[in-house]
Amino acid sequence: LAGLNPFEFFEAFRHDWECAKDGGLLAEPRNDTDVNNVLDVAEANQTYWIGGQHAYQYTDSACAEATGAVAQNCVLNSTVSYRWLSDDDEFAKAAGGTALATVTSRYAFLNQWQALLKTTDTDSRLADGAGTVLVKQSRRIIAVDNRNLNQAICEYEPATRERYFKVAGGVGIGAGAGVSLSFCTPSDKIGICLVGAVNFVDLSLGYELSYEKRAITLKSTGQVMNIGGVGQEVPWSITLLSGSISAVFKFFFTSLDVTIVEWGGFKLASGSLFSSYHQIVERP
Repeated sequence: LAGLNPFEFFEAFRHDWECAKDGGLLAEPRNDTDVNNVLDVAEANQTYWIGGQHAYQYTDSACAEATGAVAQNCVLNSTVSYRWLSDDDEFAKAAGGTALATVTSRYAFLNQWQALLKTTDTDSRLADGAGTVLVKQSRRIIAVDNRNLNQAICEYEPATRERYFKVAGGVGIGAGAGVSLSFCTPSDKIGICLVGAVNFVDLSLGYELSYEKRAITLKSTGQVMNIGGVGQEVPWSITLLSGSISAVFKFFFTSLDVTIVEWGGFKLASGSLFSSYHQIVERP
């Protein structure tokens, strides 16, 4: 899947990113098949985040906090390592001060993408890092500032089976002001009552909790990957002029209510005081 809204590199690790919610990852082209799949979905004039990160390896740990001219000197004497996000496996390396990187032997097929380029920051530090993008039109894989806004290529592992489970519940409280009128025959102790009620204003507040899980059997290994999460929300609403007309059948100590008509009124405002979703992805 290619596209999605442009975002910074580290936004790809947010639980509410479209790809992550479904158990996907930024694409990591690790063989010729992966490369062809990426080419199939990438548009020629677009730049996409893929699942590679870039970091400096310093001979002196103090370089991680260096700035200005000192940082430049640190960069010149450093090694730039390109690593896949999912398992931290190194796929290329470059000496400090050079633009071209050398692809590791088992990823030699990446040489078809011409070169891996470093960022040109003169004040680069380990904490800054960078993300890796794929540029289809120029056939390059490039490391760029992770604050750049780019689209992304998301990949999903093929699955043979999927099971889905969800449970949700909530509680609510309300308050309102209105009027109610009733007419009973032959009496309000035994007989039939017609009751009408109008709420001039109705305030409601609730709490909702949900849990969901998808168990996906991976085609490659037969192992199960669990994807799901826990959601919480506190919704509220203000409603005007809601009401109902109902019939009440009374017989001494028991009664039966039957709603004849009910209207929801006009929702003046609604929203959520709090909303969260904790994503859970359990990979084998």
